[in-house]
Amino acid sequence: MLTSASLAVLCSLAPIGVCAQTDTTNAPFSYQLSEDGHLLKLDGLSGAVAAETLITGTPDRMQLSDDGQWLAMTTRQPAALTIYATADLSVGHHLPLKDKRGEPVAGAALGLSTSRDSFVLALSDRPELWEVFYGPNPPQFGFAHDWRIEGPVDQPTAFPVRKVTLRAALIDLILDPSGEYVLGDTGNGSIRVTDLVIGQQVAQHDLPNGTSVTDLRLSASEGGVLVTLSGPGPAGLLFSTKDLSKPQPLSQKDLLVLEAR
Repeated sequence: MLTSASLAVLCSLAPIGVCAQTDTTNAPFSYQLSEDGHLLKLDGLSGAVAAETLITGTPDRMQLSDDGQWLAMTTRQPAALTIYATADLSVGHHLPLKDKRGEPVAGAALGLSTSRDSFVLALSDRPELWEVFYGPNPPQFGFAHDWRIEGPVDQPTAFPVRKVTLRAALIDLILDPSGEYVLGDTGNGSIRVTDLVIGQQVAQHDLPNGTSVTDLRLSASEGGVLVTLSGPGPAGLLFSTKDLSKPQPLSQKDLLVLEAR
């Protein structure tokens, strides 16, 4: 039997992986990759393989939906986003990743908006953000002559995709606790904040010369996003959902205090 502690170790040792509660019995499952290219669903109580499927392409990133029903994975060669049903790892949706010119492009980062029931994907080396909805009631978007007459725009798939043009490409991202704002690292000295509701950048924070982002993560104790930095200047930044345009600089001591909470 796998304990919660041993399951956490198993997840940490995998190339990419997700652990979550995914069924009504509250049994933990781990989604891992085997050496021969299979995606495995492991029962945390018995350690048995509950389901498996062969992956097409080179796996890159993986994200579990907040309801535990869907698992999104980006792959390279071919560049694609595949959404699997966690019940049996069958393919719910397969989406080739292409830029506006139709050229294949890999995914740079993959996140989750729990409030919008969507996976959020940044394209590699392209100023573009994709929001892929998996919930039963995705927001309405698209063009109509008059929605009062024609009604909402029909979506061609159960996983509609909304594409947002950014001012700069991102190499990493995280959603704030509200699930509305994307904080993205450009990799060249700035952190951009994009509002998913309006589909536009709403804030930008430039880092000191020579400073780079080492980690982006949620701060449960502070209700915001914690960014750790390397280089001159502060050791980190705390972005509060109340005002994402003015992050709080943090010293190394501040970081240690926050991490201890």
